Amino acid sequence: MAGRFEGEFLVTLLDDGRNIRLESDLFYVDPNDVRWGVPKGAVVDGASIPRGFWSTVGGPLEGKYRNASIIHDWFCDKRTRTWQATHRVFYDAMRTSGVSGARAKLLYYAVWWGGPRWEERVSLNTNLPAGNDFSFKRVTPPVPVTEIVALPSPGADATLAERKTAAKQVRAMIKAQDLSLDDIEGLADQRKLSA
Repeated sequence: MAGRFEGEFLVTLLDDGRNIRLESDLFYVDPNDVRWGVPKGAVVDGASIPRGFWSTVGGPLEGKYRNASIIHDWFCDKRTRTWQATHRVFYDAMRTSGVSGARAKLLYYAVWWGGPRWEERVSLNTNLPAGNDFSFKRVTPPVPVTEIVALPSPGADATLAERKTAAKQVRAMIKAQDLSLDDIEGLADQRKLSA
């Protein structure tokens, strides 16, 4: 089964010059028939595509991968699905939007290598039903979630120059070899690409 987008796509460009706000719900149904929804009012910026890749593929909210970027950003922020599934839906939604296989693979590499990661526990806890009957009294303030759940991405500490080099190397590898998504994930999980 191929994926599909549902609903009308309406956004407002915000005055900060970087963010957009959805003026309608945006839904994507992936090839496994799993529905991914971003609600009206959500604000996203496409920033999960590492900056070093922008010169190779374009800015984060331009081109055919824009809608996929919105789905991906929302779920990177909410973390209600695993980081692996969130990055994979980015690839699937790009292909649904008509992004070429090579470009979609390069962007998939970029988010797997340098995009956000979080523990699976975060997704499980985020999905607990609201309104339970528990009443907790806290002795100390809770630790902010961002301090306990972030997992380092292999490319998280890369300089802009290293990210640009990685983008060029991976692009050449994707062109020369028909890399599978598993190959791309393995390549991205390496801290540095060999020269």
